Amino acid sequence: MWAALALAVLACAPAAARVGNMRILVPAYFNPGAGGTEGQTDGWAQLTESAGKVGVTAIFNPNDGPDSSAYPENAAAVSAFRRAGGKVVAYVYTGWGGMPIGVVESQIQAYLDQYPGLVDGFFVDAMSNHPADLSYYQALYQFIKARGASFQVIGNPGAPTTESYLGAGAADTLLTYEQSAAFYAAATPPGWVRGYSAAAFGAIVHAEPAVFGMVKDVALAEGRRVGYLYVTDETMDPLSGSLYTRLPSYWNEEVAAVGAAAPEPGTMVLIASGLLAVAGTMRFGLLSQKRRFDRAAARAFEQPAALAPQRVAAFRQTRRN
Repeated sequence: MWAALALAVLACAPAAARVGNMRILVPAYFNPGAGGTEGQTDGWAQLTESAGKVGVTAIFNPNDGPDSSAYPENAAAVSAFRRAGGKVVAYVYTGWGGMPIGVVESQIQAYLDQYPGLVDGFFVDAMSNHPADLSYYQALYQFIKARGASFQVIGNPGAPTTESYLGAGAADTLLTYEQSAAFYAAATPPGWVRGYSAAAFGAIVHAEPAVFGMVKDVALAEGRRVGYLYVTDETMDPLSGSLYTRLPSYWNEEVAAVGAAAPEPGTMVLIASGLLAVAGTMRFGLLSQKRRFDRAAARAFEQPAALAPQRVAAFRQTRRN
């Protein structure tokens, strides 16, 4: 019911507001044939279908980086996704500047050799935000650009960083937030971000349990000039530390919400307000039907409490048993 309500309200947004300039940046850390909505379907097929509706960039991560060789199913899934209009950035891990740069460069080259013509850039994970490490990332940036001037370099410190990482040529886009939804409202960006376009910034918000919370996150990101965003209800597995193993259960609603995020300020705020207002009306109606619902049943419609804060650790994935 709530999913249908969200889509209905988003459909009422002005037509001009649906020409969005925000992209969804998806950590697609799952194999073709798995990782779809609620883990039931093919996540890459869902990404391909959605790429025709909204801008989608997928982070391709076969095995916590490249695998030992190419896999035909990966190539087929990535090819179909790109033909539909999607972009693909390949995952490499830098250990906050502690990974030997030669190792990272060899992984970058492995992607290019294994999947020629199927990579649009690179996702540089665990990027340091300290000025002392800037030269490491400048060298990595130059290595990537030497292999393709059009390759996009997305750096992920996952936290506020210094302007030099953009201005001095270490990344084209910086993810300045990768944490639980519980902290996102308070994560005000520094003033210097206003000197750059929205395409220079991204955010990943996890542990967002409800559709309405996701829509509010999209509205907040739009107001903060975030050009790349991903919101998911998935939480980190406390034992394995794994995350991003599937698309969020509200994937279709997220595609609609990001598609409605437009240059006009406040568009998504109005949509979020509309969702909450309609939801409130429906909830009041449910509570008033005392002959059909007692108070205990009515409380079942309350939103779940905010999940406990979690800081995203470096993702570690085993591709195959």
